[in-house]
Amino acid sequence: MDGDRGEFASGGLLVLPITESRCRESRYAGMELAVQARSLGQVVSPTTVVLTGLLSRWCAGGPLRSAALDHVVEKSFSVRAWLVIDGEPDRRVGPVLNNLDADVLSETLFELVMVAAGTTSSPEARLVVAVQRFVDAEATVLADLREGSIRLRACWGLAETVESPPYFDEFWFSADRLRVLREHVIDKPTATRAAFGGTEGRSVPRSRRNLPVLDAARARLIAGLTEKLDAGVPISVEWEFGLLSHEIVLLSCPPNEWSSPIR
Repeated sequence: MDGDRGEFASGGLLVLPITESRCRESRYAGMELAVQARSLGQVVSPTTVVLTGLLSRWCAGGPLRSAALDHVVEKSFSVRAWLVIDGEPDRRVGPVLNNLDADVLSETLFELVMVAAGTTSSPEARLVVAVQRFVDAEATVLADLREGSIRLRACWGLAETVESPPYFDEFWFSADRLRVLREHVIDKPTATRAAFGGTEGRSVPRSRRNLPVLDAARARLIAGLTEKLDAGVPISVEWEFGLLSHEIVLLSCPPNEWSSPIR
């Protein structure tokens, strides 16, 4: 399947690569994925497949077969999900799940459907699930633009709470000339890293605990990228970048003002 086509899975669910044009429309993909789809070409994104359909069709069950989906889950993957109802803010369904194996995909989707079905009876509710190739980031940066400044929060590993929340350094830049306004580097005793079939908290080597996650050049590069991406978005979002040795990857871009997550 190429980047210009989607396909139907059993039960009428749409399976769309994020490069497919419908993923730019929030009515199909939800607001966050629509923003991410529109950013393609400006920043690297992991291979992502969007599963979307009325919640009633998800509840009808049946095996989900898709060549595009099989390709993503050949290696470990991450999952995010939302309920999309016209006229309401999108609502997160469950937590973000990272570093999953293909043999738990069906179970994971079933659990998301059950959680979503327990929270709404709207016949117009659409469940959107993003299945994304997992990125084992060395560090993660959360970036947003607010009141003329760009704020970067950077942690070692993944920005995921396991035993404890991530420990973030903070960097602030002016949005006009990307001048450093201030930075705050903290002790970072633990980080979330990939483990067998999921993630776990690990101790950060003592030699790195008090080192800044970002050097000045990389921090300025990410601030500039944030400013560029933000200019093309009609809403305020938080850009989540995964850092690899020689690459910056856009992992997600949730709107800054979510309604309460669905538990």
